[in-house]
Amino acid sequence: MDVIKSITSGVVTLSIGFAILGIPTFFRVNHLYEYSMNFFTTFWNTDATFDFIIVGAGSAGAVLANRLSENFS
Repeated sequence: MDVIKSITSGVVTLSIGFAILGIPTFFRVNHLYEYSMNFFTTFWNTDATFDFIIVGAGSAGAVLANRLSENFS
């Protein structure tokens, strides 16, 4: 009887944990997915041109991006 009681209490604890953590996580992930899809749709539908593309934003990439973003003639 104690085994069944401990199993059911564990299941209840997991169910409550899922309700507290799982449901808000689902809505957050869903929101991020919708945001990213809207961002990429907007991005690809523009006629944007770029002079430079910097891959990586480490210490060197950040300095390079800063230098290239200065107003130059």
